[in-house]
Amino acid sequence: NLLQSTSGLVPASAGGGHGDLLDELLRSPLGAPPGSRRRESSTDAQLLALVIERASRERYAAYLSRTVWRRIGAADAWLWLDRPGGTAHADCCMFAHQGDWIRIGQLLVRDGNYRGEELIRPGWVTLLRTPTRADPKYGAYLRLAATEAPGVEPYAAADLFAVEGAGGNRMWLVPS
Repeated sequence: NLLQSTSGLVPASAGGGHGDLLDELLRSPLGAPPGSRRRESSTDAQLLALVIERASRERYAAYLSRTVWRRIGAADAWLWLDRPGGTAHADCCMFAHQGDWIRIGQLLVRDGNYRGEELIRPGWVTLLRTPTRADPKYGAYLRLAATEAPGVEPYAAADLFAVEGAGGNRMWLVPS
């Protein structure tokens, strides 16, 4: 449910750099049954980052850098913190070079393989692209084109998916 933004948790505030984001997240009440509806909120992404930190025993940014970012040859990137020395915002605000985002796109289009090296276990990108029951227009943090809506022209490629960021930033990916 966290991967599909369908946890049912009431969204936490963005933290705004003024308080302890994790403390607020861990107190998030349930607002809907898990899996019943998709809701864009920072809560699910932040809790996923917490799971990564606790499972890997590394800070989220260090884990991301070690397992993906450095392995694709990306330049330095920055994550917004909730306060100095605090929690990285996993839900938004990773500042990186445009070319490095294109490398991430290549990784996703090639099912986790980047220049012949398997960085993400085969099948994980397929899982990310699987429509959610709560909202078939989305997979796990990816918008999908495989759905039809009345009065909306379908995409030319059924396998199109998009990574969307704040401020209208989008990366459209078409594996075919």
